Amino acid sequence: MLFFLYSYHFSMTFYLSFLCSLLSVSANMMAFCLGVLSGWLSAVLPFFQSADSPVGPITMEYVSWLGSIPFLSALAGTFIWGNLSERYGRKNTGIILGIPHVIMYSILCFSHNQTAVLIARVIGGLSNVGCLMCVTLYVKEISSNKMRPTLTNMLSFSMTIGSLYSFTMCSMVSYYVFNYSLLAISISYLFLFSMLPESPVYLIKNEMTEEAKRALSWLRHTRDRSLIEDEIDELKCLFLNKTGIRLTDIFKTKYYVKSMCIGVFLHTAYLNFTGFASFITYSTQIFQKLIGRNEVSSYNIAFSLLQIVSGILSFFLANRLGRKFFLVFTLIVSSILLLSIGSYDYFDLHVDFVVPIPIVLLFSFMLIFCTVGQPVLYLYFNEIISSESCNYIISIMMFVKSLGWFACTKLYSSLMAWLDVSGLFLMYGGLCFLIAIILFYWIPESKNKSIRQLKTELQCDEKTPLDNDALVINADNTHHV
Repeated sequence: MLFFLYSYHFSMTFYLSFLCSLLSVSANMMAFCLGVLSGWLSAVLPFFQSADSPVGPITMEYVSWLGSIPFLSALAGTFIWGNLSERYGRKNTGIILGIPHVIMYSILCFSHNQTAVLIARVIGGLSNVGCLMCVTLYVKEISSNKMRPTLTNMLSFSMTIGSLYSFTMCSMVSYYVFNYSLLAISISYLFLFSMLPESPVYLIKNEMTEEAKRALSWLRHTRDRSLIEDEIDELKCLFLNKTGIRLTDIFKTKYYVKSMCIGVFLHTAYLNFTGFASFITYSTQIFQKLIGRNEVSSYNIAFSLLQIVSGILSFFLANRLGRKFFLVFTLIVSSILLLSIGSYDYFDLHVDFVVPIPIVLLFSFMLIFCTVGQPVLYLYFNEIISSESCNYIISIMMFVKSLGWFACTKLYSSLMAWLDVSGLFLMYGGLCFLIAIILFYWIPESKNKSIRQLKTELQCDEKTPLDNDALVINADNTHHV
């Protein structure tokens, strides 16, 4: 009898975990599409460089627009998607998010015109910010306490899988088959997401308690009313903040201003001025420059696989030491690696090795950056940005980061022509070191500290609208940027 009870309990636990994972995968298909969008140019560039290019001969100026323009159109959605999510619900907003991708890949499948391809990229970029904000929010709100941290972290993992898919498919199939597959995935997302329930948190917020109970009953696969009631109470404690602030309050409160400045600088500098944005967007061109040949698909695939490995390792390493230490350490190591790549190319050194030395160094940069730097960056944001101000501050951070990403990717071709590959890496290496110095003297350590302690360190003594001693960082209340 005990055996059967244990088996039933185990099977139900497994089923619920599987259901939550399936729901998360369905929701994170949009993050997958975002990963594809980021890696699309590097993946298809060999097609465009070939004699039978699907869009005809291309220039470096055109390539720079292809790489950067989605992040320009992303600016339009920065302050829209959050409002849509609050007004029309997570589910409806999630469905709307998929429409630009369906339109984009429809154009890419049936058009041979360079202008049409650019327009398609503009349309696809509209959902860029919404993917990061709304998908994460939806997954957090439908997940159980036990599964929430793991499922929320699937966002970056899904994006990396998207990049890997791009490089792998483009090495095996034609340009049009690749885009047809992406169109099919985008349509599948719309179908699957429409089958999911609305977020119970959204329903509770809008006083639709019975609908929230039905959604939870479906999500948790239970009809036990006491369990559902307990979960309703728990969701209210976790997600419903009765104290709200306005956008103008961000600029009137010293702590909000300082945390916003730190967040904006960190997010923009860490992801853009370290070279990360350019390496992700133009990996094919960079590999071609570093090794002197056009066939680099295997390196692109390895590049994406390395990001996946880094994402897995980050679960074990990111929370070990202080945030500030890891952020500065990552930048210093990155500086050494990038300066080494630049010096290796500048002095035209040659060392016989299975993999070209510059590639090994660049892979090492990505490993340390994605294993420690990037995950800790988001942990730091969670800890230093107070819960009541996070929606506004994160929107501002996303806006500036997208603007910076656009600028860096748009200027990449000009910088490459002016500085050559050696100068580009030397510049990024120097910037990494400069950012490390700024962070060392400017930002406070945030691990295991309350907002009140952080306010004291930042010399902000005035009270905020939600001033308490609670730790901001919480595994069940994580905001991904």
